[in-house]
Amino acid sequence: MRAVTHSVLLLGLVIGLAACGGDDDDDPVVDNGNQAVNFTAFVKTQLAADPDGREPASLNNRTFRQTDQDNPNAYDDILSSSN
Repeated sequence: MRAVTHSVLLLGLVIGLAACGGDDDDDPVVDNGNQAVNFTAFVKTQLAADPDGREPASLNNRTFRQTDQDNPNAYDDILSSSN
């Protein structure tokens, strides 16, 4: 019984992942010249943008560099509760 449950869960996972794959809209590929994008700056820009008028950010062909990976306070200025 346990093997059947695991098989069903595995099958569901495979089907779910297969359904998420692919991109059928013909968005042009943006060439950023293989420049690394500062992840912290990118996230801060997305968080600071007006949520009502914001468009999805294209992540095609971007390489992110994490310059603040050891900084636990990297997002304090944007996430502070000083509203």
